[in-house]
Amino acid sequence: MDGISKILNQNFINELFEKKKLLYFPELKNQNIEKVEIERINPDWAKENILAKYKIVFDNGQIKILRGTAAQNGSKENCWRIMKFLERRAFAIPRPIDYLSKINFLLYGEVTGRPLSSIITEKENQTDKLLKKAAAWLSELHALKHQKENLHPAVMTDTNGYMLAFEKMTELFPALKNVKPSETKIKLIGEISAERKTLIHGDFYPNNIISGATAKIYVIDFDRSGLGPALTDLAAQIFWFKSYCQRKIATDFEKIFLISYCERRGLEYLKTAKELNRFLARICLDQAVYFINICLKGWEFFQTAEKNQSEKKIKNLLNLAKSYFG
Repeated sequence: MDGISKILNQNFINELFEKKKLLYFPELKNQNIEKVEIERINPDWAKENILAKYKIVFDNGQIKILRGTAAQNGSKENCWRIMKFLERRAFAIPRPIDYLSKINFLLYGEVTGRPLSSIITEKENQTDKLLKKAAAWLSELHALKHQKENLHPAVMTDTNGYMLAFEKMTELFPALKNVKPSETKIKLIGEISAERKTLIHGDFYPNNIISGATAKIYVIDFDRSGLGPALTDLAAQIFWFKSYCQRKIATDFEKIFLISYCERRGLEYLKTAKELNRFLARICLDQAVYFINICLKGWEFFQTAEKNQSEKKIKNLLNLAKSYFG
């Protein structure tokens, strides 16, 4: 078994964990690994990227859960370096455990708890407090001094990336040609990718924010992290509110989150809220590109209903982007 598929190979994983047991599990140095169970998390048709979960059972009955990701394209090294950087500064994130450059394999600890997305949709009373904690976590991230770290730019689609994706889109869904953004609008949004001053998460949606047993906030998934514009992270959170909450609730959550963030960063709330429109438009285009890429990779496996549903999602996102363009 070659390449990134090694991370699903039982013999490879057994040998890796046995060889590096003291590094991975220093608190269990006197215990032996009894078995390792491997579970693939993402679909089999996703050939370029593999997400895996490892359940490690020790001979004293203790169990450890690790997660791993490997990709054919796009190095995981920057993600590893950012996670180590944040770990040194005591940020609440999964523990970065190892990076194997030969197969581009990142291994990290699992964070137990519930995603903020579930807590919001179930309308629990603690939501307001957790939103403020999420804003605090994000404001601390954006305030970090990173100049000596030589961090890479965040993963962001540029103008050419959008143009190519929308060309592919019209090949799959010719009817969407009429809702494709103009080249001028695409360039306007593409210019955001040139803003590289702040360390951002890059994917700051509520499903990547975990509330632990003590209601401590943890943030996961740093694949798109790097240097970029801070408003990208704010827009991701607010876009989720608008997409999954009733209008009044979304407005309330937006104010709680954004006001808390602005207070900590010394920003004007109304000015920041207005500036977000351009970034919300970008989120819409990014989401559309995401679904386009899924269609391109899984087209031969999709049923007609899945293709129609994907077309509808992309169309709605492009129409929503137009509303933010003004």
